[in-house]
Amino acid sequence: MKLTAIGDSGADLPDGARSAYHSHEMTRYRLVVGRTYSPFAMALIRQMGLKVLILDESGRPNWLPLPLFAVNGHSLPDSWLFAVTEVLNAPAVAAIWGYRDLVMDPAHFEALIERKLEAWEAFLDAADGRSDLEPHERDAVSVARAEVEKSRQSHHDSRP
Repeated sequence: MKLTAIGDSGADLPDGARSAYHSHEMTRYRLVVGRTYSPFAMALIRQMGLKVLILDESGRPNWLPLPLFAVNGHSLPDSWLFAVTEVLNAPAVAAIWGYRDLVMDPAHFEALIERKLEAWEAFLDAADGRSDLEPHERDAVSVARAEVEKSRQSHHDSRP
């Protein structure tokens, strides 16, 4: 499955979806309309609908409303797992599909949103395991790996 961005703002969401996705017409998403993205996960959010986890133009994983994309293909990555779940500190998450750490570790969902280094590394490990990434996503993963290594090194260097 691939996703092609068909919108990059709250105004591009279907009628009624803006409030469901806690968005408004002025909300901007870091997407390039017409660009193809690889989903890393999907989550069914109560009273909202499906959100997809992608590497957006910020170079970071972000959860975005599925209606911003046209879905291309019908198969999910072989490595994905699925769980009906109550995610730690995110009770609105009813079900989740995606890479192992996200599905099997309830704390990982929140840690990824909070940009915790260990969660970012687990996400990058999952990305490294994908052979179907777009060139811009491969580049973003490489840049992110370098940032993580730099962050780890500076943390290590600051210890007494």
